[in-house]
Amino acid sequence: MTKNVSVTVAEKYRIEDEPEKRGTWPFQVTFINKRIIALERFQTIDGEWVNPGDKGGIVAGKENLSHFGDSWIAEGAKVWGEGVRVSGNALVEDGADLHDSVKVFGNAKVSGNVKLSGNAEVSGNARVSSWWHLTQVFGNAKVFGNASVHSRAKVSSNAEVSGNAQVYGNTAWAEVYGNAKVYDRAQVRNGAKVYGSARICDDAQVYDSAKVSGNVQVSGGTELDSEHHRGRARYGDGCPNPTPTPPEFR
Repeated sequence: MTKNVSVTVAEKYRIEDEPEKRGTWPFQVTFINKRIIALERFQTIDGEWVNPGDKGGIVAGKENLSHFGDSWIAEGAKVWGEGVRVSGNALVEDGADLHDSVKVFGNAKVSGNVKLSGNAEVSGNARVSSWWHLTQVFGNAKVFGNASVHSRAKVSSNAEVSGNAQVYGNTAWAEVYGNAKVYDRAQVRNGAKVYGSARICDDAQVYDSAKVSGNVQVSGGTELDSEHHRGRARYGDGCPNPTPTPPEFR
């Protein structure tokens, strides 16, 4: 005979209404934000302790942050979508904005001037951050593994950034979109655009005014810094299917 066993999980936070005045008199309006307040002591992936009574970020509702694991939405971060879910040991902090149905899980960290929207996922040990220029991950894009997306970067559509890859744009927007995949130790940076079904892998680097699209594969130690590379061209030995695949949301 099979018995149904229910598991009771201790709540690690509560939600408190917090009024916020916006605008100036006579057009000032009061909004009610929902702020999380810690109920338990636990340690985030940064090694910082969260203690009972500590304020967290603004959320849309209790569905946004799991009571399992050590996941946390820190003060300064804001979640605007009821479909957003932060779970596992993930950390969202320092001004990050999450919208729509975004998922952040595993040991992922999202911090700084970052906007995640759509059905975007950040997982594994991935990092999405920016301290100056906006970084965006949106659409159905996925950032996972040990990948890093930061500093004036956009990853969107169905694009994937994984492995130890980096996408960043210190001097100009770096963009990865369409069905493009950037993985292994590859870099896309400083104004470069990778899209279509292009693949950038191994230690390849695409930067400055270079564009890579179509079914182009850039591998090995190849560096592309200019021109539009399209069609089915291969630079290096080509790119096999990326591994690991993104973990399932939990």
